[in-house]
Amino acid sequence: MQMIRFLTAFTLAALATAIALDAGATPPPRDIVTAEEIETAVTEAQSQANLTADGRALARKD
Repeated sequence: MQMIRFLTAFTLAALATAIALDAGATPPPRDIVTAEEIETAVTEAQSQANLTADGRALARKD
């Protein structure tokens, strides 16, 4: 009888571990990015690039 209890407990522990590992392996849902957010990010990047290019041009003139 004790052997049956041991095997049952072992089986339930293994099953719980497998379920927990499977739940952790599920990838998170994708973040949704709107077109407006992309356009804003591109505009900001272009502004930074223009500032850098302007700074280089000023440095060359000096």
